[in-house]
Amino acid sequence: MTKNGMAANLILTCPSCGALLQDDLFCPTCREPAGRIIDGIPCFTDPDYYWGEISKSDMQTTNERAQSVGWEKALRERIQDEDFLEYVCSPSRADFQYLWNLPENATVLDVGAGLGAITASLSVRFSNVVAVEGVLERARFVRIRMEQLHRPGVSVICADLLRMPFAPGQFQAVVLNGVLEWSAMTSMDPPRQTQLNFLRRIHELLTPGGLVCIGIENRFGWAMIRGAKDHSGLPYTSLVPRFLANWICRTWSGGYRATANVGYRTYTYSLHGYHRLLEEAGFTSIRSYHAWEGYNMPKTLIPLENSKAILWFITHVAGPSFHSVKRKAMILCARLGLWPFFASDFVLIADKR
Repeated sequence: MTKNGMAANLILTCPSCGALLQDDLFCPTCREPAGRIIDGIPCFTDPDYYWGEISKSDMQTTNERAQSVGWEKALRERIQDEDFLEYVCSPSRADFQYLWNLPENATVLDVGAGLGAITASLSVRFSNVVAVEGVLERARFVRIRMEQLHRPGVSVICADLLRMPFAPGQFQAVVLNGVLEWSAMTSMDPPRQTQLNFLRRIHELLTPGGLVCIGIENRFGWAMIRGAKDHSGLPYTSLVPRFLANWICRTWSGGYRATANVGYRTYTYSLHGYHRLLEEAGFTSIRSYHAWEGYNMPKTLIPLENSKAILWFITHVAGPSFHSVKRKAMILCARLGLWPFFASDFVLIADKR
């Protein structure tokens, strides 16, 4: 590791001009610091910005307590929701990695690392993992967690999605778990164009033969049809035309999860829509999976290109747990080839060639 806490082979660049940064994050081209190191974390964004599942004061208290009692105990002192604790602590959060064919010395980038569950799981298998988180207090937690887990190969950086400070061609894999849909919140350009630009940047960061792994909802999935809350904070907005969703959100949503979440900018797509977006960004060989338990807990991943696998799963694994009418409907849906249209959550893996 270098003195700024980064892996020696990680090349940082200025988010504004792309010039190589000095160890103190000074940009020789812009002639000013591109960021600053705070508590050992290179920070390239507003350190006071906060968003999180718990309040900023609770997050700060958790970070303080974690230093003395450990990250997991400190977290459990502040959170009683067992589902959320599983979301933060479960090693299954990154089970999609077992679909990759990458060596142990691959460098993997986890974008939008949150509280570090995916980063922690990746760091068991891969010797070089970079975690990017846009909220400094959450990045602090990830750093404490990795230190206490004795994962020296993990580098933690605080940066915005569209201003990540990396030189091109450094990563063999990039994880975007619950991230692509939110990327349009960081720009006032048209949402799809912002998401496309973001994916093109991810493509640029990958080595030839590298892959991007995306966990995301299906715009027309069963969960949305049944009234699950969309990223707007309202049900059904993913199902209607974008202009109507925009009007609904401007009228009723009230800035769900972020003050910038005004109007409808958190676009999700059908499976075909995701394929088109990835292809436009330059990716090839797209593999699509239904994340049966949801993309945030990808324990069971069903290949959507394999109709026989879908039918086998419904008949032998999922089907027996449902009553006969629902089971028959699921089998019919699988046999008619409709499953990819209505699967609620996707994991998508695409290559850079």
